[in-house]
Amino acid sequence: MAEVSLWCPACKDRLNLDNDFLKCQNCLNIYPIKNGIPYFLKNVKSDKASIIKFNILAQVYELFEYSWYFKFFSGVECPTRTELREMIGGLFKIKGAILDVSSGPGTLTRHLANKDSKVFAVDYSMEMIGKGLGYIKRDGIENYKFLCSIVESLPFANQSFDGAVMGFALYLYKDPVLVLKEIKRVLKPGSKLVVVTFFNGNGGILKYDFGRFFASLKGMRIYKIEEIKEIFKKAGFSEFNPKTYGSLMVFSTVSKQLE
Repeated sequence: MAEVSLWCPACKDRLNLDNDFLKCQNCLNIYPIKNGIPYFLKNVKSDKASIIKFNILAQVYELFEYSWYFKFFSGVECPTRTELREMIGGLFKIKGAILDVSSGPGTLTRHLANKDSKVFAVDYSMEMIGKGLGYIKRDGIENYKFLCSIVESLPFANQSFDGAVMGFALYLYKDPVLVLKEIKRVLKPGSKLVVVTFFNGNGGILKYDFGRFFASLKGMRIYKIEEIKEIFKKAGFSEFNPKTYGSLMVFSTVSKQLE
């Protein structure tokens, strides 16, 4: 299994390990390693309110009671986390390097790490990552690595990954096309991206105007299915094949070959 190198998110050149720091050999940017986690938010203008929100959310994210939050938004048809993991595993029969963007504590991808596949989970909440590290230690999971970074500027070289997962995040990005183009940059041509997202469907409160307005107050932009298809097309992905469960959608798409 090929190892994935860390590259400078600012200038896209190789990073070298220097004690407890990663140093760019080109632009000389330095990124700290905090409790074993490469930290790439040093030069990022962060949304403090969002970080606080997700730090709080990390404390309840994998509790059973929180699963009703997803049903509240998308309806009773919403699959459980176990069912979603099984779906992703069925769509993701690959070996190699796997990227999980906006991973949280790795809820949807921890089961993908094995002797043949290594998962790189990227999130900007250190609290989420801390929870994920606890789960990995508890379950004895190997080949799973967390990094603290924004998705708009990933710390990896071009064509580093054999596949990627994006769970419960598409509706949070201010510029989803920009994010998807960055994911496509680090994916090998022809690689699969599996997405789990809320959408303007027929279940939960998201089927109502007031429900989508309520979601917008929480920083969520709820797209129609055709809008999602167009977003991925603009970013250079093809083969949009969704399965819907009320107002939740699971689908895979493919990074187009280089022209």
